[in-house]
Amino acid sequence: MRAQEPPPWLSLQFTSQNGLPQNSVIDLAMDAEGYLWLTTEGGLVRYDGDRFESVSLPRLHENPMDRFRGIIQVADGSLLISNTIGDRYCLFNGQVLQTWTADNFHVREHFVDGVLPYAALSERLTDRRDTLRGGHLLDPRKGYRIQAGTGGHWTAAGEQALLHYERDSLLAVVRYDRELSRFFHLDGVWYGVDRSGPLFAIDPVTGRTRPVEVAHDPGIDPAAVFLKGRQKQHGNRDHTLIVQDRHLFMVSHGVDGKHVIMERLPLELPDRCLINTWLWSPRHRVLFVGTDTKGLFVYRERAIRTLVCDPVPEGGNQAYYALHALGPDSIVAFSNAYRTLFTRTGCSNVIERGSIAINYQFALGLENGHLLVARHDRVIDLDPRTGIEQDIGRLPDGLITAICRVGDSLVVGDMLGIGVLREGRYRRMTGHVGGTNAFTVIDDVVWAATCAGVLRFHADGRSDTLSQFEGSCVRVIRKVDGLVLIGTYGSGAYVMVDGRPKRLPMDRQGFLTHVHAFALDGKGMLWMSTNRGLFRMAMADLHTWLHDPSHHVYYAYYGVDDGIRNAELNGGCDPPFLELGNGHLAFPSLEGVVAFDPTSLPDPVPSGLVRITELHLDGAPMTVGGDLVLPPDHGELRVKLSLPYWGSPVNAHLEYRIKGMQADWSALGIKERELRFARFQPGEYELQVRVLGAVTDRAPTLLRFRVEAPLHRRWWFLALSGVGTGLLLLTLLRLNERRLRRRNEELEQAVRERTQELQRANEQLHRSVELKERLVSIISHDIVTPLRFIARVARSMRGRVSVVDEDLRDIAASSDKLHANARNILNWIKHQGGHIELRPRHVAMNPLVEEVLDTMREPAAGQGVTLHNEVPMDDVVRTDRDVVLIILQNIVANAVNYAPNGTVTVHGVQVGDRYLLRVADTGRGISPKALDHVRDILHGEHGRRGMDHGDPEMQGLGYVIIGELTSLLGGSVELEIGDGGGTVVTLALPTMAAATPHPF
Repeated sequence: MRAQEPPPWLSLQFTSQNGLPQNSVIDLAMDAEGYLWLTTEGGLVRYDGDRFESVSLPRLHENPMDRFRGIIQVADGSLLISNTIGDRYCLFNGQVLQTWTADNFHVREHFVDGVLPYAALSERLTDRRDTLRGGHLLDPRKGYRIQAGTGGHWTAAGEQALLHYERDSLLAVVRYDRELSRFFHLDGVWYGVDRSGPLFAIDPVTGRTRPVEVAHDPGIDPAAVFLKGRQKQHGNRDHTLIVQDRHLFMVSHGVDGKHVIMERLPLELPDRCLINTWLWSPRHRVLFVGTDTKGLFVYRERAIRTLVCDPVPEGGNQAYYALHALGPDSIVAFSNAYRTLFTRTGCSNVIERGSIAINYQFALGLENGHLLVARHDRVIDLDPRTGIEQDIGRLPDGLITAICRVGDSLVVGDMLGIGVLREGRYRRMTGHVGGTNAFTVIDDVVWAATCAGVLRFHADGRSDTLSQFEGSCVRVIRKVDGLVLIGTYGSGAYVMVDGRPKRLPMDRQGFLTHVHAFALDGKGMLWMSTNRGLFRMAMADLHTWLHDPSHHVYYAYYGVDDGIRNAELNGGCDPPFLELGNGHLAFPSLEGVVAFDPTSLPDPVPSGLVRITELHLDGAPMTVGGDLVLPPDHGELRVKLSLPYWGSPVNAHLEYRIKGMQADWSALGIKERELRFARFQPGEYELQVRVLGAVTDRAPTLLRFRVEAPLHRRWWFLALSGVGTGLLLLTLLRLNERRLRRRNEELEQAVRERTQELQRANEQLHRSVELKERLVSIISHDIVTPLRFIARVARSMRGRVSVVDEDLRDIAASSDKLHANARNILNWIKHQGGHIELRPRHVAMNPLVEEVLDTMREPAAGQGVTLHNEVPMDDVVRTDRDVVLIILQNIVANAVNYAPNGTVTVHGVQVGDRYLLRVADTGRGISPKALDHVRDILHGEHGRRGMDHGDPEMQGLGYVIIGELTSLLGGSVELEIGDGGGTVVTLALPTMAAATPHPF
């Protein structure tokens, strides 16, 4: 059998339909910032991994030529670019430093491979009259290679000789003892190939050659590759690339430096076209290939492998769960009906026929290399190398799902509960826990991850639970770097802080809701497996966030494009991952075992700097660079950004802030590269943009600008206006002095009468405010607190005195109802005189609903009510999260109160430009009279006057709050009786909300 893996390279093609100006890519080069430069028949192009940008160069002739040909790298980091008529441009960071025009004395094109020591050398090397080429030993039409040294020294190699230079001075000519047809250099060593094919190293002093061994895989003919292939080296000193028959070969130094290695990269180059150029970036692990008709191809190396053993046994699948390491690089993986051994050379499936299959949820490794596994209800000691088994004990009933060893005892979890197996005897400790997923021992305390929450068993015999996880399906608990981490199925990941769980920040895609494993690699990176792929974060980031919650945590994501065949990884198994002896990590998934070396993965954090490429003010372009001055009546300022990045786009996170306006950093969306601002107040500002996850001492990209004050706010205008106004007022005062005297008595009388009226109105207002404050105080202190106390006392006495049990239950129910009414009255009064300013943002609806349900789980459990969240994971609405939270809390609280021993389910769906949240309960339903009353409240027909404090169903204050807040969001609320009974409340929200203040 053989282990199958996804293709080791991700291939992307770009043509004129998705960014390129033209499909013929002539040459390629990468600058020091990490941008890719392309010459095409349609112009010069710069590519940052996300967007192609055509670059205009200054005209050197009346009829400019946009057909560009070659790109040569210069030692100072600049690029030398030429067009078809021989014009040359030297560019650095996208700016033109120097130009040369074509004439009759220069060869229009020269074939230089390597790095020029300085840009002006290009003109000397193409001049037919210049002796710089050592008596024309370097023929620009046949090609030569250049190696730039230090201190102005450089070496050029041609077919006949090596030439050593210091700047423009030829120091030495070293002729070879044989004629070479190919030559290149690796790490400063020159190599040549004669016309028969063997590889030779060239002595740069004597010109003598010595044979060099070429290590290669079977099936590769090095001589044929050297003689028939086409070679490109660009500025790379540690390798050279050769293309032959749609195959790409990389030649590099061996470890000992005495031989070279030729390997064929496992990819197929484009067919039915000519390969014009190619470039390999070792730093980014990306290969670029330019063709004559099919545009640009980008190949990104997948550093993650997914191991799948073919063929799959009949009745089985490729989903794996518990894993076990055999040696430094072998893995035993448990599937539904068989187990698989993966080794470096292949794989084998162990099919268990004629017996009950091993439970695939767990495999506990022992010091002797054996495994503790289970066959249904029996614990087995298994030698994975020989297959020999020995019975350890048996449970009275139940399917074993997890085992933990504590001393000479085994803590065993099954579908019926948790117990202890010791010396073949089993003792049950807890009842039904919804299935045990895994155990872990932390500081002599056994933590159990179950689908009913977290249980802890202490060494002194005590046991307790974490109330925050009641009803949650917990998949994994692990102590990492001094922190206890908890992963759940649907509720996200948590870290224990001061004995209480604190939820980790959610990623921007909302994938970290289902977390199955926590693995710490040798570089201090924490890996988390989820239902949507793998995530990586720095433990230092996590510790910083715990001390400073405003710190943004950088999550790197790895999915299908990175080599994971099926992005849904498996959890609820023990162990949920493996750290092999060679430092590699392995995770089980629904389709194979995901394995990789975390230390060999390229750093996902973008290493380049953010560049501002375009500025537009009110639609008109502005010059990038220098400080900007915006007029006082400006409209929209649009800023386009660029970041060279060659990994997965979801890992390039940017954040920004405007100094002088905001203190905190704001995150940009995935692949978002444009900022829009409007109507700045007069003043000085500084836009700062940086890469999230980059080193903190890296300076952000800056854009400084100043907004001018309008004319009427400038100091000289204000001064003149003040003087003129003073003179005018003085004149008017004198002209009206007599008239004012005459009316003085009339005005005094009017003032006295008006003052008396204002005093009476002020007294009435004072009494109203006093009455409102007294009402709030009474409700807050004299009603709410005593009622909650009565309810708590009534519940605590239930069951102790059977005679008054029913009365106490009535007291508790009435107190809860009075508490709810008082709370609603309080909220309503507090909002009556104020304003609410909406702050819309993109809200993931499933986590929001889950947060509401979490707050209601305790009262729901007391009522015997089951809560369900059926809102899709991917639904996002732009609205005010806090206002929606208040509305949902009121609706769900109503549903829980009127559905004892029933269920409350929240659904979500988008219909047109409205998003509908439906809260359905299975209670007794609402009466027609109450239904009409509540609808009147929601439609504003009766409002507060329609409340009936005598009839419980007619107390609609909660719906007054719901209706007014929903109207504030631009939505609506509808009530109806469910098809099977109960009540259905539908909250309709606009998918795009406006951020404007509204009166409550």
